[in-house]
Amino acid sequence: MQMQKIYEKTFNQNDIYILETQNDFIVINDNYRGLLSLDHSLVVKKIILIKKNPIIYFLYKEFEGNFLATYSPDQEMITITNINDSKSHSIYIAPIINEHTFSDIYYWKNNTLILTTYNNMCYQTCLTDYTLKEVSENEIKKIDPIFFNFWNKSKNYTSNNVSKTTFFYI
Repeated sequence: MQMQKIYEKTFNQNDIYILETQNDFIVINDNYRGLLSLDHSLVVKKIILIKKNPIIYFLYKEFEGNFLATYSPDQEMITITNINDSKSHSIYIAPIINEHTFSDIYYWKNNTLILTTYNNMCYQTCLTDYTLKEVSENEIKKIDPIFFNFWNKSKNYTSNNVSKTTFFYI
């Protein structure tokens, strides 16, 4: 079976390092200005600007909704963005960032976004007032026992990929 190129898009002067799909969109970073949302024909549909020209380390996505979160530790913030209307809200994480670095292991269902750190801490974002609070392992277990078990077992491994249906760790 041969692969056939269907679409091609060239970006000049853009350092693309984030690529994700969200619903009917392809999301890439827009250099260090924010995100670009493209359709399946690779036409730019939305430009989403994020404050402080972020360097995005991780992009977290709400699998059953329209929200994305970007983690930019150099700018000390997590930004929650509605991909439909391009509205963003930033959560400044300066008190936390000095001690912890968020990992790519996360849980997001409905209005509950839980981020984990490389030193096994968990933080929950409040998506109504855009705050971040530490949560205990017992709270995580109550929210979703399956995620808790996965996170607990993965603590001693290095992440390679996490998808909606499979947890894959090396």
